[in-house]
Amino acid sequence: MHGDAPQMKQNSTNTHMTPIRFIEDTGSYAHRTRANAQWADLTVAIAVDLNTSGEQLTRDSAGDRYLGLTIPNGLRIGEDRLVKTAIAHGIKTADWINENVINPDGVKINIAGNGMRTLAKNGISQETVDYFMGIFVKALYDKLDAYDFPIIEIRSGGQTGIDEAGIKAAHKMNLKCSILAPKDFRMTPAQGEDIFDKELFIARFQ
Repeated sequence: MHGDAPQMKQNSTNTHMTPIRFIEDTGSYAHRTRANAQWADLTVAIAVDLNTSGEQLTRDSAGDRYLGLTIPNGLRIGEDRLVKTAIAHGIKTADWINENVINPDGVKINIAGNGMRTLAKNGISQETVDYFMGIFVKALYDKLDAYDFPIIEIRSGGQTGIDEAGIKAAHKMNLKCSILAPKDFRMTPAQGEDIFDKELFIARFQ
């Protein structure tokens, strides 16, 4: 990692599959966002609203290694538009990587996007984004496999919503994945105050 790389404290879950690596950053949400963008060959942001302050910081941090993809309000499991959108976004992401990433060893992908505080206001549940991202990551993997372009690792910031769903999907496919979490494993729930609890943070992925 370049620049202000965080010091790392590592933990993992699930000894039967490639474990999720949990890394505690030394700084705030913003520091974590910049570090993840610097680490990745591509930051792909998936959101109903790409203009929140967090999404603007993600875009600015990633620069030309950024792809922003929108999802419709009110997505529900069982809708054709959910499956079609997830597959299309997965293929578009793979095409971007094939055209722009020059690394014979593969690609490091940072998954970002809206948390549940934004998604819930737009009628989308965590269960729905988990399902959506499962289809997205599978489509991404299959298209990259057709390009003979391996995934080195998938990372996110581990927040609720897209961050969480992306890592769950990567882990389910037994891909190498990691989370760089803000200091003290801070997370923002759909409602209420931010939570600072390492065990609760990690438990969402077990």
